Amino acid sequence: MITPNERQATVLHLVEEGESVSVSGPARSGKTALAYLLWSVFERAVLLTADRAEAERTGMGYAPKWSGRGRRWRNADVVIVDDAHLLSSDQLDRMDQEAKAARTSKKPFGGAVLVLLLDRYMCGTKRFTIDRAEAYRTIPHTVKLASVFGVKRDTAKKLFAWRRGRLDLLPTPSQHPQGVVPCRLTTSCGAALMNSSVMQKMSPLMTRAYAALTESSLDDPDATTQAVSIIDSCFPYQTVLTLCTGARVVLLCDYDRGRGLVAGMKGTITSFTEAGLPMVFFENSKVEEIDRVSWSVPRHPAVHRLQIPLKLGWAVAYTDVPTNSLTHVTIDPIDFRPREMYSVLTRCTDLSTVCFTAPCPPPV
Repeated sequence: MITPNERQATVLHLVEEGESVSVSGPARSGKTALAYLLWSVFERAVLLTADRAEAERTGMGYAPKWSGRGRRWRNADVVIVDDAHLLSSDQLDRMDQEAKAARTSKKPFGGAVLVLLLDRYMCGTKRFTIDRAEAYRTIPHTVKLASVFGVKRDTAKKLFAWRRGRLDLLPTPSQHPQGVVPCRLTTSCGAALMNSSVMQKMSPLMTRAYAALTESSLDDPDATTQAVSIIDSCFPYQTVLTLCTGARVVLLCDYDRGRGLVAGMKGTITSFTEAGLPMVFFENSKVEEIDRVSWSVPRHPAVHRLQIPLKLGWAVAYTDVPTNSLTHVTIDPIDFRPREMYSVLTRCTDLSTVCFTAPCPPPV
């Protein structure tokens, strides 16, 4: 999970005090990361999204539909809504009334703590109406996340200018330099299909499969299972990872910053050790052994998941890598909705190393 900055820590403190809060900021300012942090910290927290497509893709609850079940409001103390800018004023007011009825309280949202995470820039052509809702005016606190995580200053400037219509700041379709092995930056589904297709065409000398392991000091198996489910949903590692010699891979976390092994570093599997661990030849020309790392969330400190922090890297899902982590990527704009392109481009260290298969559409 993330280490909260000052403004994110302010939100965390307000929620701990039982205060509802509206959090606004541009793409990649840390709203979704903050949502997952809040969800992992508070025991009776529910994480929702107001984006129907995102709910279908991730399995998160779709806020307007979730709210219609009264018992759900009774079982939740903290309700977090990501992409809340997509809610209409009527939908938010309806959620307020449903919460009051379910919790038999006249307090805003029945006394539950509501955290709305929104971005006015990401509304597209849909009118931004949530701030016209009566219920919105009852939220006592507003926090603005201004900084963009991990994006170099020059790249950030170009991206903000591009969002305002400067299309000339993005590179035109071109080819990568000779000798460079690019990766395709795409969606989760697209990356899985492409990597699986390449793996099937290979005839590797050696293949290894790694299942995520669980370490728990809890006596209750059901509690351990619940914690494992939450950890698996918070991190991009694969519960079962299959690697082979010659496979392109990408690091999912900062494995060893001192040796330059940071999230987004790409490499190739050269062999496996006697213990079965992968040896990776990285872009910095170093061959490194990659062992399992521990993943956990604050809500369940007694439970840890252990897994190799690698994923196949012929194609990479933009949701699996942090900002400012990739170079020499190929992007097909048709893979993404227009309002996703900004978040996709923030994954790139240098926009001059990006190749588009077609002209990038104007920002929404």
